[in-house]
Amino acid sequence: MVSCVLKYKINLSEETGITIPKGSEILHIGEQNDALFAWVLVSDRMAKADLFVPLAVHGTGHQIGEGTRDYIQTVRMKNGLVWHVFYRDGGK
Repeated sequence: MVSCVLKYKINLSEETGITIPKGSEILHIGEQNDALFAWVLVSDRMAKADLFVPLAVHGTGHQIGEGTRDYIQTVRMKNGLVWHVFYRDGGK
C-alpha cells in the first residue's frame, strides 16, 4: 500500500467543504500563502469514489450556528485573523 499526503484548499466560509477520496483522513488544517488548506492522508487502496466533506469556518467571536459539529482545528493566519474549523452535519 502506498500513501501520500495531499493538500486541499478550503474556502473561508461558514458553509464550505472539500472533496477528498473516500476513506482518506484529514491530518492538519493550516495557513499557506495567505490561504487555508487541509492536508489529507490518501492511500492508493482507497475507493476511487470521492467524498464531499462539509466544513464550517468561523472567526473568533463569530456566531456558530446549528449544524456545526465536531471541532477540527484552529488556524492563526499571518495577517492576524484566527479561524476555527469544524465538521458540519454530514461530515466525518
